[in-house]
Amino acid sequence: MSRKHWAADWAKRIGKPSAPIKVIRLPGFKSLEDRSLWEMGTPDFDNDVNTLSLRTFGITVEDTYFPAPMGWRDFAIERQWEVEQKIGDHEARFPAYYAGEDQIIEQFKKLGFDFTDDHGKPLRILELFCRQAEAAARGIAGRRPEVAALDAEIWGNDLEEQARQWKDARRR
Repeated sequence: MSRKHWAADWAKRIGKPSAPIKVIRLPGFKSLEDRSLWEMGTPDFDNDVNTLSLRTFGITVEDTYFPAPMGWRDFAIERQWEVEQKIGDHEARFPAYYAGEDQIIEQFKKLGFDFTDDHGKPLRILELFCRQAEAAARGIAGRRPEVAALDAEIWGNDLEEQARQWKDARRR
């Protein structure tokens, strides 16, 4: 078997690596990104973030933190150290979350999530969803979004956006 045919056969067997999920195209993320300019930090916005997080990943950001025992800071010092160690071990499972600004986008692409807009710039809402995305990607908590189930909705959103752009261009 020639080298070319062997490579093609191998590619068929293992399949092509799937492209990262473009988060901005998932239902609800584009509108939240647009609203983030003027509403970030308001109670309604925070409620919408939690709702979208639950719908997409099955968890909120609070679900990604270590469930430390109530009043653990009042424990004996040895017991406090044990809890702090467990918290540290838990947080070590989120390396992409703690990556620097220049590395965070690439870290998430490796995990299967593209947190950039259509121009390649990081989303403003990245910090609001990155722990949930990383927890889902690493199997810590939650679930990865079912893109196959969302394809029709994503396709409809893309078509709606293209129609809006066409109408805007026609008006000029």
